[in-house]
Amino acid sequence: MNFKKPLIHGFLIKRYMRFLADIKLDSDEIITAHCTNSGSMKSCIENDAEVYLSPVDDPNRKTKFTWEMIKINGDWVGINTSNPNLLAFESVRDGKIEKLKGYTEVQREVTFDDSRFDLMAKNDKETCFIEVKNVTYKNGIYALFSRCSYKSWKKTSRNTC
Repeated sequence: MNFKKPLIHGFLIKRYMRFLADIKLDSDEIITAHCTNSGSMKSCIENDAEVYLSPVDDPNRKTKFTWEMIKINGDWVGINTSNPNLLAFESVRDGKIEKLKGYTEVQREVTFDDSRFDLMAKNDKETCFIEVKNVTYKNGIYALFSRCSYKSWKKTSRNTC
């Protein structure tokens, strides 16, 4: 995924009030960034971890940066909840997901009957509707929606524990 402007590097000082994070930029300036993720993010909050921010030009906005990602255990974790849909769209469109290759038409935010889907991919044989979810809980190599273990998740008939 390409960002519209170069990202700004810094280090997390703290996250608070769910939507705010204090960041120390490489210039040593301390700023407050907007955090779009309202979840607890317990497994991906680590003070002094590397972060990347995008600058915001809106003169009416109180925070001039949006927190995009954090580096946890050597891996970058996306924080901005508006990015996964665009990332999935670009990946399906560009044939970067092996199991979803071969679709000649990919659209975002498609309505079908009474439902809205994040993506629709079509070719001359089939139509595929795709839902995209942003998760920030990591357990080993698995991204999860809750704190259940992968073993207990696999044993259930639904994605719940």
